[in-house]
Amino acid sequence: MTAFLNALSRLLVTLVALPAARTTTFTSAAIDLSVYDGELGMLVNSAKASAGTTPTLDFKIQHCDTSGGTYADAGITFTQITDAADSLQLKLFQKSAVKQYIKLVGTIAGANASFNFGASVVGLKRSLS
Repeated sequence: MTAFLNALSRLLVTLVALPAARTTTFTSAAIDLSVYDGELGMLVNSAKASAGTTPTLDFKIQHCDTSGGTYADAGITFTQITDAADSLQLKLFQKSAVKQYIKLVGTIAGANASFNFGASVVGLKRSLS
């Protein structure tokens, strides 16, 4: 129980995308992973498309060594979201597998497509000792 409470006290959640309706491709601000330790999770919560013809939403994580640099795909992608069902997805990855800064990119396609979604990074705060 003590180990669980200790880990819980180090839990850190960073809001990546405020829940909102979107009709165009979304790119988050840069998230600095230097405050995290070990394994991280990107949690994406999306409702099925609320409008559009053949609407799709594809998420991926990009990374870079500097916050304002050129971002490249990190090889972390999510299952495509359509108008068929709501989606809650968690992608786990090691901090050591990506560069210091990441961004979440959500690409919306289809005529007049609209999706409601939000996202967060979840992990353990880096220990200072």
